[in-house]
Amino acid sequence: MTDDPDRRPRDNQRARLYRAEDEVDPGRRLPTVEKLQAYVDDVAGGDWFRARWGPRSFEVRPGHGHRRATADRDGVLQLPRWARSEVVVLHEVAHCLTPTDLAAHGPEYAGVLLALVRRAVDPARAQSLEDAFARHRVRWTLAAVPVPATRLSGSLR
Repeated sequence: MTDDPDRRPRDNQRARLYRAEDEVDPGRRLPTVEKLQAYVDDVAGGDWFRARWGPRSFEVRPGHGHRRATADRDGVLQLPRWARSEVVVLHEVAHCLTPTDLAAHGPEYAGVLLALVRRAVDPARAQSLEDAFARHRVRWTLAAVPVPATRLSGSLR
């Protein structure tokens, strides 16, 4: 996420979080910008997502010239070819949803990512990610996942 690094707390678990993610199946490949955009629109348009973060829009760009996948606070996702899978896309969406006064890959961010993977991919993949977090000592909390005023039935938060 491209934010002023002086405003954020130290990002002391980034490397551990990346190592944990590397152990998890990244999910379906989404080879084109159109497929990526449709996937992100589907996630953001779901009842579970809207009940927590309200209506949000994201713009997926091809990430030409980028080595890393990035997201900015306006919801612009730059996704080079290597980054076009479900978990990597959700990693970038989680950056857009985590408040900018929190560490970029801190416990709150990790909790948002886990919640997104659980709801948008599947609970088994989220459990694999949670297990990898434990092996790599990645702390996480659901504190940054808003609880809707009216809980949806079957909601996991």
